[in-house]
Amino acid sequence: MGEPIEIDLEIETTSSKSSVVGEKETATPPAAATQTTATVQPTAATTQTTTAVPQPTTSATLYPSLAGIPKNKQVAEALDQMLAMGFKNDDGWLTNLLNLQDGNIAKVLDLIQSAAQRK
Repeated sequence: MGEPIEIDLEIETTSSKSSVVGEKETATPPAAATQTTATVQPTAATTQTTTAVPQPTTSATLYPSLAGIPKNKQVAEALDQMLAMGFKNDDGWLTNLLNLQDGNIAKVLDLIQSAAQRK
């Protein structure tokens, strides 16, 4: 096991008792702080250490999201053209549309227009 460990403890009582005697109330002041020394013998249970077990990672945290990344050169060029037209690509929505339509700007514009008309 190990060597005994000496621990100094200081215990302070904060409660007080009061009682009513006739018309007078008497109170007992809190006990003064007491100091105690204790010797503790370490045991196998108190000397064990625990090791954190790593949690498995999911593919979502292991690999970055591919959303918003052009899948080929044609999609990348179409994205550049649409950005030059003034479209925004916040969160990769435009890239995703261009990926789905293989970089066909006309098809993407038709999808955007039909979505806008449904609103």
